[in-house]
Parts: sequence; C-alpha cells; structure tokens
Amino acid sequence: MSRKIKKVWGLYKEFAREDDCVMKQLVVEPNQSLSYQFHEYRNEFWYVSSGKGIFTLNGNDFEVSHGDTFNILIKDKHRVRNTGAEQLIIYEMQYGPKCEETDIVRIKDDYGRV
Repeated sequence: MSRKIKKVWGLYKEFAREDDCVMKQLVVEPNQSLSYQFHEYRNEFWYVSSGKGIFTLNGNDFEVSHGDTFNILIKDKHRVRNTGAEQLIIYEMQYGPKCEETDIVRIKDDYGRV
C-alpha cells in the first residue's frame, strides 16, 4: 500500500497504516513548513533522509540534515521548516492509541489552516 497526498507545504506518501501505527515519507518543498502543532493521541519518530531545515520542538530550534532523528511525544509542540534549496525528506513513524489525520492541533500555521 502506498498513497500520495498533496499538501500546501509539499506532499506525503503513506506506506503502511494500522490503528496504532502509520509509516510515511514527508516531502517538504524549499521555503515551506508544516504547522506548529501537537497531537493528543500519537507519538512520532522522525528520521531526516535528505535536505536541511529547522526543526522546532517545544519552542527550541534545531538545525536538521541527513541522519538526524527526533522523538516527538504526545502533546509535544513541533514543526519543521525547509531552509534549503532542495526538498527536505523525512520518514515519519506514528504510534499510539489512535493514529489519525484528525489528531492535529494547530498552534500556528503559515497557510491559515485551523
């Protein structure tokens, strides 16, 4: 199973989905970012495959590039911004009692989404 979902910041490819685990590839285009957000029901693990950017976790910024990893726990506030000229590729594993796209609580969004 693999499905591609277009987003305002790029796209994601979903490779596997279970009730308590989801595997994705995030493709963030240059100068784009995900919303600053948290989740009520799921944790995430991110692996940066290529590109570079700034990852924000609970108000702290980290430069990211190939090989970096992050554990994002339930209610951790997080976002990533592509600061490079190439796509920022991140592999994401979601896990927890409920892994659904509706489990996004946006705090700040560059595209006006709520």
